[in-house]
Amino acid sequence: MKRVQFFRDVTLRLCSSLDLQTSVQRAFPVLAEAFPIDHVFVDVLDPSLGAIRRIAHVKAHERGSGGAPAIIPLPRRLLRFVESLQGPVLLNDLRDEDARRFQKLVRLEGNSDLSLALRIEGRQLGFLVLRAAGAGRFSKEHADLLASTSDPFAIALSNTLAHLELMNLRAAELLGVHENTLRNRMDRLGIVYGRRARSPIPLHKRSMKPST
Repeated sequence: MKRVQFFRDVTLRLCSSLDLQTSVQRAFPVLAEAFPIDHVFVDVLDPSLGAIRRIAHVKAHERGSGGAPAIIPLPRRLLRFVESLQGPVLLNDLRDEDARRFQKLVRLEGNSDLSLALRIEGRQLGFLVLRAAGAGRFSKEHADLLASTSDPFAIALSNTLAHLELMNLRAAELLGVHENTLRNRMDRLGIVYGRRARSPIPLHKRSMKPST
């Protein structure tokens, strides 16, 4: 497949939906024509959580296995290692101690991973990962071709994260409106907000004054 046509086809499909799972699903057949893939992951690097978090996962076969965990907690040292990864990386080719520890966390044994860091204006958002069963499934030519999709995938991931943040803000605003409405209603009923309402005093225990 020609690089220009590949880039165009992937980009059009990634731009087709704000739901990244949907857009990656649509891009999967194009990727499968160019790469020997069984899984495609898009992961978010979350330094505040100290973990990699899965945001999209498409696999070639519904019953296929070999996927990595959806959330991968990272010790600080491995977090720095992941943040240092540049460009497309054949993960199986990395041999240092940090790489071996990371390979174990992502369950790389018996698989080949081609990973591409996704950045917007130099800020790392996460990774696109292609996974194939078996060893030595990806080449330098595969890595070079995948590099051409860095911007479309990074933009799609950024848009999805912004959309999710907006949805969370709207949910919080709605919750605040409901809470204020409840508070106002309770105030009108004479109920102290945040405390358990006092039970009414039984009629037989009330002090009764004789009528004059």
